[in-house]
Amino acid sequence: MESVFPLIVVLAAVLLPVVILGLLNRFSVASKIVAAAVIVLGIGLCVVTCGGTLGGILDVPSALIVGFVSVGVLFLSGRGGDFLNALKIAATGNPAGQTEIKKSLAAVSTFSKLLLLSGGIGFIIGAIGMLNNVDDISAIGPNLAVALIAPFYALILIALTGALKLSIESKLLESEEK
Repeated sequence: MESVFPLIVVLAAVLLPVVILGLLNRFSVASKIVAAAVIVLGIGLCVVTCGGTLGGILDVPSALIVGFVSVGVLFLSGRGGDFLNALKIAATGNPAGQTEIKKSLAAVSTFSKLLLLSGGIGFIIGAIGMLNNVDDISAIGPNLAVALIAPFYALILIALTGALKLSIESKLLESEEK
C-alpha cells in the first residue's frame, strides 16, 4: 500500500488554495470545496481511464520544486507582501485604494509566471536526473515523474492563480466605479 503522505500533500496543495479562493469572492467556501472535489475527481478519472493510478500523479519532489521555487522567488522579488495583500483584498473585499489593488494584481501576475518557471525548472531537473542515470533503469522512473509532474502541478496552480487574478480584477473595477 502506498504511503498516504504524498496524497495528503497533493490534496492540501489543491484544496487549500481552492478554500482560500472560496473566501475570495461571492461564492461560498462549500461551493469551492465541491468545485475542487469535481476537479480532483475529473483528473483522477482521466488518470485511471488512461491506465494509470492516482498514486502515479502524486510526487512530493515535484510539489516541493514548484512550491519552493515559485514562492521563494516571489518573496525575493519583493512582491511576496503584495501577493499576501492580494489574498487579503480578495478575502475581505476591503482594499485601501486602487494603488494597493494594482500592486496586488501585479504580484498575482508575477506569481503565475513564476509557477510556469518553476514547472519548467522541475522538468529540467527531472530530465537531468534521467540522463545522469541512463544506465540505471530503476532511477529513470522517479526522475521522469519529476520531469512530467512538476509542470502538471504548476499548471494546476496557474489555473487557481487565474481565479485569484479575476477576483482582484473585479475589485479593481468596483473601486474604479466608486
